Amino acid sequence: AATLSHKDGRQTVVTVAARRLQPGDQSSPALHVFELPPGSPAPFTSPPPAADMLLLACVETAETAIAVIGRTGRVAMANRKCCDLLGYERLDIIGSPWLSLFVATGHRQLAAGYFQRLIAGSARLEDSYEAPMPTRGGMKRVMRWNATTLTDEGSRRVVGMVVCGSDITEQKRVAEALEDMERRYRLVSDNVTDVVWTYDLASRKVTFAGQAIAQIIGFTNEEILEIGPRPLFAPHSYDVGMNEMERHLRLDASMPKDHPHSWTLELEQVNKNGDVVWVEVTSRIVRDPLSGRPVGLTGVTRDITGRKKAELVLQESERRYRTLFENSMDAICIISRDGRIVDMNRSALDMFGYPRESLTKLNIDDLARGPEVARFKEEIEQRGFVRNFPMTLRRVDGAILDCVLTFGLRRDGSASITGYEGS
Repeated sequence: AATLSHKDGRQTVVTVAARRLQPGDQSSPALHVFELPPGSPAPFTSPPPAADMLLLACVETAETAIAVIGRTGRVAMANRKCCDLLGYERLDIIGSPWLSLFVATGHRQLAAGYFQRLIAGSARLEDSYEAPMPTRGGMKRVMRWNATTLTDEGSRRVVGMVVCGSDITEQKRVAEALEDMERRYRLVSDNVTDVVWTYDLASRKVTFAGQAIAQIIGFTNEEILEIGPRPLFAPHSYDVGMNEMERHLRLDASMPKDHPHSWTLELEQVNKNGDVVWVEVTSRIVRDPLSGRPVGLTGVTRDITGRKKAELVLQESERRYRTLFENSMDAICIISRDGRIVDMNRSALDMFGYPRESLTKLNIDDLARGPEVARFKEEIEQRGFVRNFPMTLRRVDGAILDCVLTFGLRRDGSASITGYEGS
C-alpha cells in the first residue's frame, strides 16, 4: 500500500498488486492499480484462482493482439501477439499512450475524439473497424479491431477499453494487387470465421466442433459427430489430411513429450450443398497428461475461400497481362527508378539484340546516352508520363536507333514511384 499525492493536493491510498503472466518471464508483467479509501481491505488476500491464471494464459497465447487501455489513454496490458505485431518489448508498451502506438498519424485525431466520447459514455461501440497501425520498424500493418469497454462495478462509469485485433495486411495486399492489375475486378474482404475442433485418435472421430462450423459447411456439430470427417472433405484433401496426420504422429514419437507439435494445411471441404469450400486447418497433437502418449488432435479451421478465389483471379490476371506483354509488337520495357532494366518483352529484346538472361545486368545507360536519360527522367517525374519522347538508343552491337518513347510511372501500394514502364 502507498499514498499518492495528486497535482491538486489530494491524496489517494492505493494498493499495487503485480504478477507475471508466465513464471520466470521477466518481460511479461501484469500491473494492477486499485484506488481504495483509507481502511479498505487489500483486494487480494490469497493467490489468484486457477481460473484467473487460465484466462491469463489464454490471453497470452492468443493469435490475436489483445490490449487493455486505461481511462487516461495509456496501455495497461498487452499480450505477446500485440508485442510481436508492434515490434516493441512489453515494458516499452505498458504505460505508453495507446494513440502513439496503435494508431497511424493521420488517424489519431479521429481516434482520440472517439475514445474520449467512449470514456464519457456518449459514444456507441462499433462491431469492428479497420485501421493502419505503425510498427517499430516503420512498416504499417492493417488491423481489424474489435473493442469492448470496462466499467466500474460500483459507479458503472467507463474506466477503460479492451481491444482485440487481427493483422489483415496480407489480405489487403492481395486486394490492392487485384485493383492495380484489373480494375474491373472487385475484391470483397472475406469475413474470417474460425472453428475450434477436437479429434480422438482411438475412435478416429471428431469429438467436438464449434458452432461456427455451420457457417462454413452447413453441418451442425451433432451432424459432424455422427457422420465423421470423411464426407466433409474432397477425396484428395481427405487423403492428404490423413497422410499428414500419420506422418506427424510418427515424427512426434521422436520429439520430447513437452514439445508442442502442430502443422497447417490448406484443404478442400465439401459443404452441405455439395460445393467446395477452401479451409486452412491448423492441427496440434494432444497428449495424455500422465503417459505423454498422443491421444487426439485439437485445432482451428478457417474459411479461406475468399482468399483462394482472389489468388486465382490474381494469377489469371497476371497470366493475361504477361501474354499481352510478351506478344505485343511494340518494344515494351520496365525500368526501375535507379535505371535498372527490370523486364523487356520479346520485341524489345529483338530490337536491342540482348538475350533474356542478360536482363539482370542491363541498365538504361547501356541503351541511351546520359544527358537524354536525365532529361527523360526529369520530364516523366514532373508530368507523370511522356508521349512521343525522342531518344537515340543503341543496340548491343553498337547500331544507333532513333526512337520515340511513350512511358508512364510505376507506383507501389503506397503510391510511391518505383520506376517507369512503356514502349
